[in-house]
Amino acid sequence: FPIQPEGTTRELDDLDNVHFIITHENFKLNAGDILYENKNINRKLIGLSNSFQISENSGSAVYAKSKGNFRYLEMKGRDGDQGPYQLAGKDGNREIVILAGTEKVWCNGKEMIRGANYDYIIDYSTAEVTFTPKVMIDFDSDLSFEYQYSDYQYQKGFTGGHFEKKIGQNTSIDIGIYSEDDRFRTEDLNSDYLDSLSKQPNGSVTIPTSILDANGDYVSINGIFEYDPSEILLESNRYQVVFQFDPSGEYERKISDKGRVYYSFLPEENRTDFIQLYSPYRTVKAPRSHQYGYFDYAYAINKNMSLNGKFSGSIVDDNKLYTNNAIRGGSYQYGFNVDSLNVGDGILSLKFDSRERDSYYSSIGREDEIMHTRLWNLDTLITRDIKEITLQTDYFINDVARSYFELGRLNYYGESNDRINFQQKLSNKLFNR
Repeated sequence: FPIQPEGTTRELDDLDNVHFIITHENFKLNAGDILYENKNINRKLIGLSNSFQISENSGSAVYAKSKGNFRYLEMKGRDGDQGPYQLAGKDGNREIVILAGTEKVWCNGKEMIRGANYDYIIDYSTAEVTFTPKVMIDFDSDLSFEYQYSDYQYQKGFTGGHFEKKIGQNTSIDIGIYSEDDRFRTEDLNSDYLDSLSKQPNGSVTIPTSILDANGDYVSINGIFEYDPSEILLESNRYQVVFQFDPSGEYERKISDKGRVYYSFLPEENRTDFIQLYSPYRTVKAPRSHQYGYFDYAYAINKNMSLNGKFSGSIVDDNKLYTNNAIRGGSYQYGFNVDSLNVGDGILSLKFDSRERDSYYSSIGREDEIMHTRLWNLDTLITRDIKEITLQTDYFINDVARSYFELGRLNYYGESNDRINFQQKLSNKLFNR
């Protein structure tokens, strides 16, 4: 794995990065280690990217391989505990490596600054974040993390681009198409694995990682592996076992009196979410692909009123080796804005927004606001099968008062949350004496 800098400073040293840049008044070409960003898409890559601006047309394109997987994670703070807070992969695996410089950290909706003299430090090799005394963490702190990580499986390819065009003075459109997929060669996969994966729509097969070995440290008793390095149990067959992370595993990792790491069976009643579990099996996952596209538009009715909307779609294939396995999903958003419209003695601003995502939709990046979970009083992060409507109004009378009203409803998984927010501020000089 490439040498990575320490996450204790605001600016990171590029220890092994290679950059090649060509610039022109109308375009820019990047090659080597690149950071590609477009709306909610944020990836650290190795390859080629370009951006251009010609008259009323602009856009970008990328052809690269990804250094890791993208994830957005939310958690609550611990009272009086600055950390470390453990980051994990999508399957809960904590044995990952964070790609240096890809992380973004928020506390209660405010983006943090990396560095021992600022808000937090991060150990990229152990995927742990620790907050400095400048940010006091308590049980009600909302912590959010966005990052790329490597789990030492498939290398990913990332390709696509977007095109934006202004039509006249009032209309703009933006179209984007992207593909992120696991890259592999069939000759690199064991023929037995390849045959099994091609017949499994769920995209994984489980392989035992234990072998008979007279010098092994484990014995099997009633199907459970017991750690026995001193060879006390002489009448049992001995095994050499490699344990793998498994959210549904039955073993926990321990350290012996002699400082050796070993694994011990953990009864089901003693398993908790805070204990990382392992199994004497290895899960071989099939290569997957994720395609994403969007159409974005904005139309200004006049200087005070505008319409906007977005249509998005995704195609996810959890097993590229299995035919007819792609899952399609969709999402839409539309709204209108009234900005600084003179009404009576004051100025009115109004915003309406409606959005919906079906149960199969999968975005390629984070789409919700950082405090979305807290705003709707949700227990967990919800990214699909939702319908959300919000209406916000703001009426301001100079040197007199400001009135803010917000009404919203969120439908998800058959449940419904309503939200009402009203704020009234008086600013007459009589109140400021």
